[in-house]
Amino acid sequence: EVMAAIQATYWPADATLLGLMRNGRVATDRDLDYSIHATFATCAKLLGSLKDEFVKRGAAVKYFKVAMAKVVEQGSGNGGGSGKKIKVGRYAMVRIVRKFGDFDTGPDFNCIYMDDVRGPSFFTHKNVLTVLPKEIFPLRKCLMYNKSVACPGDGYKFLETLAPRYDGCMVYPHCLGDPLYSHRDCLTPHPKQDLATFVESTKLIDQCGYVSLAKHWKEEAKCRQTFVPTCDDKRGLCFVQPFKDR
Repeated sequence: EVMAAIQATYWPADATLLGLMRNGRVATDRDLDYSIHATFATCAKLLGSLKDEFVKRGAAVKYFKVAMAKVVEQGSGNGGGSGKKIKVGRYAMVRIVRKFGDFDTGPDFNCIYMDDVRGPSFFTHKNVLTVLPKEIFPLRKCLMYNKSVACPGDGYKFLETLAPRYDGCMVYPHCLGDPLYSHRDCLTPHPKQDLATFVESTKLIDQCGYVSLAKHWKEEAKCRQTFVPTCDDKRGLCFVQPFKDR
């Protein structure tokens, strides 16, 4: 509803995209991540309009922030420009009071600059302005809780631009547990299920024409031997892949 109100093109990104490509649900993340189409000139205003739209729809917004970045000014058409750095909007963080779990959460929106003369670009987590792989467009569909939403044409290629944030075996969920309760260590756990069921559900998404990680199953088959689930006795959580700080 919010995106329709501001007439924005948007699609899931980061760990939100990863969860949808796995088997159609958000997992292993404490928030929702979206890319939103804009230009260098319009991004800040577009992001700034989000808070009121969420409040209008009854969201208890606890925190809202629009982050800025600096880019070298571009000229029209030929890539020329003044060479000076200008401030542009980068991303918006919306935090909404959560009714369960042990922290508040909400969506993050990261601008895709459609007018970059090199091609559509965005800022990575390391604040590096990066041109999107050509395989991202045209957008395709992802399955999100049994609803179709726009997604990158090749979600895997998008996630690769965020390395090393998403390295290892992306076919597999990072951790298992109760998906209705979030922990700071495990973020949002993936539902407990055997590996065969998980793989088959991923393949089904792919067969129905949605973006999924199924085609990477064979090339990442070595993960079955490489990553063996280990359990954290303290919280009873099973991790398929270790976190960076563990």
